[in-house]
Amino acid sequence: MRLQLVNLITASALCAAALLTAPAAQAQELGGIDFHRFCVENRDQFQGDVGTENLPTKAHSWQCVYTPFSGPPIEMPVNTNLACSQQYGPGAWSRAGDRRDPNSWRCYR
Repeated sequence: MRLQLVNLITASALCAAALLTAPAAQAQELGGIDFHRFCVENRDQFQGDVGTENLPTKAHSWQCVYTPFSGPPIEMPVNTNLACSQQYGPGAWSRAGDRRDPNSWRCYR
């Protein structure tokens, strides 16, 4: 699980670097992020229910919540750049339209 977290953090850093070098004026909006889909597709070894949660006033608050058949729920932050890449293909990256709105995330290329 720690290796997966390290991989997600590394992917985030690489996507952030691409985001910083991408010219915003030429970016094409691809659509929003399906957070539940991201959590389901990245559940790996987690068995049980999959859900999402966020704080209504913070864009960067999305989390996957894995509720195993026994034991406490496991919460993991959503990597929005990875979510865009998985949903829209290589080169896609994310941006929140409003830092106070968790539903303002969009993907671009």
